[in-house]
Amino acid sequence: MVGFAFFLISASWQAYDAIVPLALTNHFGLPQTVSGVIMSVDNILAVFMLPLFGAISDKVMTHFEASLESLRSMGIDVEYVDMPVLKYAMPAYYVIAASEASTNLARFCGMRYGQQDGDLSLGFDAYFTSFRSKYFGDEAKRRILLGTFTRMVGYADRYYNKALRVRESIIQEYKKVFANCDAVVTPTMPFISPRFDEIANMSALDVYKADFLTIPPNLTGMPHMSVPCGYSDGMPVGLMFTSDHWNEDVLLSAAVEWEKGFEMKRPEVKA
Repeated sequence: MVGFAFFLISASWQAYDAIVPLALTNHFGLPQTVSGVIMSVDNILAVFMLPLFGAISDKVMTHFEASLESLRSMGIDVEYVDMPVLKYAMPAYYVIAASEASTNLARFCGMRYGQQDGDLSLGFDAYFTSFRSKYFGDEAKRRILLGTFTRMVGYADRYYNKALRVRESIIQEYKKVFANCDAVVTPTMPFISPRFDEIANMSALDVYKADFLTIPPNLTGMPHMSVPCGYSDGMPVGLMFTSDHWNEDVLLSAAVEWEKGFEMKRPEVKA
């Protein structure tokens, strides 16, 4: 739930960092403080579907399609657009994310960061390996191995650098869409949130594929917001709004207007 009617963009948040790949400068002359959430019903929301890495469940689609009709009833134009380049978002994202994870987690070697209760008589490699083998989970190890491989000499151009170029292509594709609309709306997840015991039975690939709707805006740095649009067996179904860089006000406005006509249930899940 959006529980506020204003937001603040601080000057420190807008500071440009050339080292950060998705760092942005405020080219649009936005004021340092933006207050007031105002939504015009003349906004056009472009809707794109992703028949890419997995189907969206019938339960999610039922609530999503009903949400589109609700948006139309609010006076908002809803159009369908095609973004075929998004089929490359998932592989590019995991190459980049794994590469960054492998470098960021290298500091946890049992010396300065992380647990420090090992056998100091061991050589560095043995000491380093013992800590990382013991304290990192399977997913962390998987990303470290993948990220280290994609950054190796001889492979960086083939994987990591290519993934960076793919990201830029997807950003430009988003820009083309936002030239004619204010936001993109999709389901947040392709299925209803699973139980913990169901998650334990999912393969790593199934877990990765669960993110295929949220990966494109994360990969490109586009602001996005998820709001509940329905309930299935007591579990919420998410509707995700994505806007162009520096257009967070569109998201906040859309969420505030959406909540006015949506009946929120609390608690959402019963034991």
